[in-house]
This record gives sequence, structure tokens and C-alpha cells, in this order.
Amino acid sequence: MKKQALLKACFALLLSAVLAVAVDVCTALAGAHLPMAAFLALFGLGFLLFALPRPFSLRLVRRLALSLLCLVLVLAAAAAGFLLGFSKQGAYAQVDEGKAALYAGQRVMVIAPHEDDEINIAGGVIEEYVRYGSRVFLVFVTNGDYLGKGETRMREALNVAARLGVPEDQVIFLGYGDGWFYDGEKSIYNAPADEEVISHGRRWVTYGLPEHPAFREDRSYTRRHLLEDMTEVLDSYRPDVILCSDYENHADHISTSLFMEEALCQILKADGTYHPLVLKSFCYNTAYFSVGDFYAENMLATQDPGDIPYCDWESRVRLPVSAQTLSRSMLSSSTYWQLRLHATQGASDWAERIISGDRVYWLRDTENLVLHSEISVSSGEPGVLNDFKLRDSADISAVGVAEDGVWIPAAADAEREVEIRLPQETALTRLTLYDNPSPADNVLDAELLFDDGSSLRTGALQPTGQANEIPLEGVRTGRVRIRLLQTEGTRAGLTEIEADGEEQSRMPRYIKLMNERGDFIYDYYIDPSGQESFLLYAPDEADLDTAAYSLQWEGAGCSVRLEDGRLQVRCPRGRSCVLTLTTVDGVCGDTVRISNPGAFMRSTGQKIEIVLRRWWDKSLPDSNAFVLLRDVYRLARYGSTASA
Repeated sequence: MKKQALLKACFALLLSAVLAVAVDVCTALAGAHLPMAAFLALFGLGFLLFALPRPFSLRLVRRLALSLLCLVLVLAAAAAGFLLGFSKQGAYAQVDEGKAALYAGQRVMVIAPHEDDEINIAGGVIEEYVRYGSRVFLVFVTNGDYLGKGETRMREALNVAARLGVPEDQVIFLGYGDGWFYDGEKSIYNAPADEEVISHGRRWVTYGLPEHPAFREDRSYTRRHLLEDMTEVLDSYRPDVILCSDYENHADHISTSLFMEEALCQILKADGTYHPLVLKSFCYNTAYFSVGDFYAENMLATQDPGDIPYCDWESRVRLPVSAQTLSRSMLSSSTYWQLRLHATQGASDWAERIISGDRVYWLRDTENLVLHSEISVSSGEPGVLNDFKLRDSADISAVGVAEDGVWIPAAADAEREVEIRLPQETALTRLTLYDNPSPADNVLDAELLFDDGSSLRTGALQPTGQANEIPLEGVRTGRVRIRLLQTEGTRAGLTEIEADGEEQSRMPRYIKLMNERGDFIYDYYIDPSGQESFLLYAPDEADLDTAAYSLQWEGAGCSVRLEDGRLQVRCPRGRSCVLTLTTVDGVCGDTVRISNPGAFMRSTGQKIEIVLRRWWDKSLPDSNAFVLLRDVYRLARYGSTASA
């Protein structure tokens, strides 16, 4: 009898839970909200109805509840089966093995402000470096502890690193705070060199995990210490490739960018033979706040946000990403699951924006001869012209301001001139000038003067701190003078000068096929008509002549031909082919899969997944049942129901 009563009680609990959750979720789907008290009351009433002795008239209620339970289970099983099957079908085929020249044999360092920014900076790129055998080091400047839970975020980062294939001993926590209390809320970057500051999380010294200490444990939070740690990390590992956040709308991101540049500048000036490939990226503008276009029929490239004030979009460097990060189903994208491991940030909520068909960067010149030159000026501060910083601020907590670190000649200076004495007489190929990023203070014309008596006028420089590349042909000189001729505003001047000698590509060789709108292609659904043309992307314009490549494809019924610099592909309905384009010398190539499927794989399957995911993501979080389960989970994992 006791066993029977216990089973009856369990059965009653199950039925009452199903009834309460069904009403709760239906209310959420309708856009309303069932008060928690009403949810609990409904659950309790259901238990009484199902557990206590019931008159015959209540049998119908019990049968309806049983039917509802069966329906819920059947629908849940159907949804799970669909998502599992579609995710496998939607995964991109990993067929390309032609990027060794770009990704193999490198020592790579990703420098991230917070735990999760490594994905925003290099998601899909890290995997390729690892796949081709490069060593990747992940450096986290802060512990992401603005709201506490720094230890949790560090463990999440270690879990993500393991999923990326990065060994734990190649994950480095500098151990600094996320946000500061110095002089209001100024950043540690703007503090005096040796002034000890307190982080927003009320920490004073660097820290890591018991099982994974910080790079330098128990170092007081000072500007000098952070700069020394950044310099030591870079100098100890001497990466061939540095991927780092750029100057964007977050004080920690800005300080990471500026500390890295300041540290690297010291190393570059001390060693003229070290020339790493430095690529700067944005965690917000081209990732978190990008376009939510994951469910396009074919994966789109990173879209131009239109509001990056210091970078010319056309000058970006585009890196191809790992096919395993891409999919037509969110559930088979490796990046999605990496973001889910950053649970304290809810990072996976931004997956539709973060995952794109390429990663975009802006290249920094580490072979700049001006770094090793003597600079004199008619007035103003010459040191800012070769400090490797394109922009700077006396208060980076005011994230919209980047108008410091600029050479500004005095108002009474009639010459307004910079003189650069190169280490030796050199045949220059290019001079690059950077105007004050302030839109109101601009150089409208300047003159370049060389030792041989020749000169060159620049015309107006781009007004928001972008690169102004001035090609120089046949100019051999040991000295360059730059004279400002016409300006506007009271703070017109230059923030950086770069000079390059022998012309050479600063990027490794690689190519990538793309469609007419410029999206990189990997596992591509051709136009339903079965015909489409494709172009070639290469960082070096000399590599864009498709006639210099060998072409192969496999796939019955499909055909490929070269015509007017384009690849014309024909692929009938239901067919597919694998297309390979390779340089004649075999150094680099690109392999893609092109197919012409039916409507279900093109759109119907994605639409069903979108509905299921949106229902899960947007409706369930409003339900009381989800809130209770979430709080129990957070309490068990983090010791609190609050989001970290």
C-alpha cells in the first residue's frame, strides 16, 4: 500500500507539473506573464486534484492531463529529432586544405580584454591555426570580474581553450581587474605609473586560479606593472602573429589595445629584426553588434557597421575561417558551443551576430622605419609620431574621445615642420600619414621634402585618423621633412608617421573564392537556376589573375570554366561538386563544395529551426518554470541566483 501511495503521489506530481508548465509556457507564448504566485497555486491545485481521492467526475481531468503529457513528450521528441537531423545536414563540409601558407608553422598570440573576447577577435581563425599545427597562446588582460565571478569566467575560458584545441599551459591570465575606481572611474591606463589602484571588484593585486595562477601573481595594480607584464609576455613568447582588440567603445578594450601597442613599440625599437604580423580587430562593431545574419542561405561575410571612425573598411584584411565554425544550423556550429561555455556572459545569445564567413582585421606596420629614426619638430611633442599608437586619450573611460597623443605645432609656429632622419639612406616605397582623429582638426595640405631636392604635395588627409598612404617611386633619401601648409581647427596635426623601404607583402599568401557580393564561400548553395559566377580574393592584388591557377572539380553533371576573370559554375538541381583552385607553384589554393539542393535545405529547415530556437530563447525565459530551473542551476554552479 505504501509503495502504491508513493507511486500515486509521484504520478500526481508529474501530472500537476505538466499542467502548470503547459499553462505557464502557453501564457509566455501569448506574450503575457503568469505571476509566480499563480504558477505555484496552479501547481498545488493540480497536485490536490490528482493526489487526493477523486470522484468519478474528475477522471476526465486526469485523462486530459495524461493526454497532455503524452502530447508534450511527442512534440519534444519530434523537435529534438528534427534539430539533431537538420544540424548534421546543415554542417559545412571541411574540404579545404590549401591554407598552410597562411596558418601553418606560426606562433600566434590572441590578446583579449575579457574572457569571451577571444571568440570575438578570432573565432574560427584560432581553429585554423590549430588545425594547421601552429601554436596558439590566449592572453587575457583582465579576469572579467566587474560583477564578481572572475574565477568562474577564467574556468570558462579554460574550457573554451580545450574545445579550441589550445593546451592549458598556453592560456595566460595577466590577472588584472575589470573596471577601476581610480580618480572616479578612470582606467588604470591613465593612472600615474606607480599609483596603486583598486578594481571595480575591490581587488588590489593580480590573481588567477589555484590550479592556474596569473602570469605574475600578487602584483599590485599599477600602470607600470601591467605594462611590464604585457611587455614580458610579448618578449618572452615573441609571437609571429598578434591578434588584438582595437580602440573601440569599452575602456578595457581600449586599454588592452594601447598597452599592447606601447609594449610592442618598446620591443620593436629595441630589436629591428623582429617584425610580427599585427592584426587589430573589434569585439563589438564587427562581432557583438554586427548584423544577425547567421540564417542567410549562405553564410555572409562580416558586414560593414558603418560607424568605425578610425578605420577604412576597404582597407580591412579578411581571413577565412574554419568550416566547422560555420553551418546552416546553429547547433552544428562549433563557435556556438564555445560561446555557450561562456555561460556567465550569455555569450551564445549573440551567436547570430558573431558567427560570420570571415574575420576582419586592420594591419599594423611593424617594419616602419620611423620607429628607428630620429625625429625633430619645429614645435610640439615629437615622441608621439613614432610611438606605434594611432590614437590615444588622457581619459579612455570617456570612450568617444581619442584626440590625444597627437603632434600639434604651436599656434605661433610659422614652420610647422617635422624632420625624420632615417637610420640610413633608403629607397622609400611608401610614406603613411595619420591625421588627428578629431573631425574638426584636419590637415588640408602638406609638403614632403627629400634630400635630393624633390618634393611632393599630399593634398587633404582623411579627416578621422585613417591611413593616408603616399606611394613613393625612385625616392632614395636619408631624411624626410613634412611641412604642414594648410590646416583647419586649433589642434590640427599628425598622430603617427610610417615609412617603408623595399616593397614587399606584409601578409602571407592565400586566396579565397567568393561570390559576386563578396561573401567567402565554403559549402555553398548555388543559385537555384544552377548557374553562378565567382570571384577571387587575395591580400596581394598580384594573386588575383585566375589564369595563373590550375582548376579541378569533381562532381557528375557539374561544369566549371574561366571567363573574364570569373569562375562560371554550372550545377543542376540535386547535384554537387567539389571545386579546387590552386596556384601553379602549389603554395596556396582554395577548395569549396558547391551544391544545388531543394527548398527544404535552402530555407524550410532553417525556418523551422529559427521558430524552435526563438521559441526556446524568447518565450521560455519568460516562463516561471524556466526561471525556477535557471535559479536552481545558478545556485548549484555559482552559489548565487544572480547572473555574473
